[in-house]
Amino acid sequence: MAWTGLAAAALWRAAANGWRPGPTGRFLGAYVLVVALHTAWDGSQGLVGYGLVAAISLGLLGATTWRLGGGRGEHHVEELRPAPLS
Repeated sequence: MAWTGLAAAALWRAAANGWRPGPTGRFLGAYVLVVALHTAWDGSQGLVGYGLVAAISLGLLGATTWRLGGGRGEHHVEELRPAPLS
């Protein structure tokens, strides 16, 4: 669930900013990170590996949630609406 949240937040941010290069690049970076975390999860063979990947994933999801809330834990919907496609 954390990986989906990370990718979805980055995708939404890119769309909300009109697919400008910066946010779109961050989405692509988040996608690569999600794939790497999933690969690490699948390649783990012990509790330590799973725990490490889970801790990294949940930490990144928490940081993303905090950032989207403006650092105050609030959700600003008006800032996240996608830009019109024209």
